[in-house]
Amino acid sequence: MPYSEDNIWVVYLKQGNTKAFERLFLKYQKKLYHFGYKILKSKEEAENLVQTVIMDIWVNREQINEEKSFSGYVFKIAKNKISNILRKKINEKIYLDYITEHDSNNEELKTDELNSDQSEEIFEKLINS
Repeated sequence: MPYSEDNIWVVYLKQGNTKAFERLFLKYQKKLYHFGYKILKSKEEAENLVQTVIMDIWVNREQINEEKSFSGYVFKIAKNKISNILRKKINEKIYLDYITEHDSNNEELKTDELNSDQSEEIFEKLINS
């Protein structure tokens, strides 16, 4: 199977070639941003997504399989990172809803007053509910 242009750049990237890294970064930067923004609806989070995906590519460059689709690899990383961001947002919302619910029942439960035992108890209740 002949290599695509991306795959050739990946061969150089794996060798630590910064020009190959720059070339791939420039090719995927805007695509990653738009992909992230479409889902996250935040410029800042989309920009952070681009930076973390690109950084992961550099850090893990030696493990990239140059025979597979680089685009697929890039967007799989992005999709996983977006899933983590959304999961974190959901967990924060659940936690804040839980705190608000208990605070409205006149319980003295404030986020800055939680000790580790209380936090663990809340976490266990949320996981098990």
